[in-house]
Amino acid sequence: MLHIIICVGKVKMDVSVLVKAFVKEIAEAMKEPLQEIARRSLSEARSYRYPRLIPVTEWNKYHAWPKIAHLRKLILFADTNDFEEVLVRVGQGQRKSVLIDEEKFFKWVEKQNLNKE
Repeated sequence: MLHIIICVGKVKMDVSVLVKAFVKEIAEAMKEPLQEIARRSLSEARSYRYPRLIPVTEWNKYHAWPKIAHLRKLILFADTNDFEEVLVRVGQGQRKSVLIDEEKFFKWVEKQNLNKE
């Protein structure tokens, strides 16, 4: 570490000592705000709600309507009935899964009812 000695009148001071004291003071001043930010970020992360994605084959474990056969028909014609916005496709080839975003599904149902009126 480079030590720089400054002279102010008859007083000699090592600048590195001043810098260390200044850095320590800043660190202490920032300690509580940083802890508060970390605490707030953690609570926000815990409160974040991920969308519930339900596999088509398990839909009726959570909801009585619609039946899986009707869901499959909606998926088949998803490009014409805007149902694609509800779907989450995962994987490739034969292992491809189709999941339904539950929240988007019920918004889609509401939108379909509004369009009929």
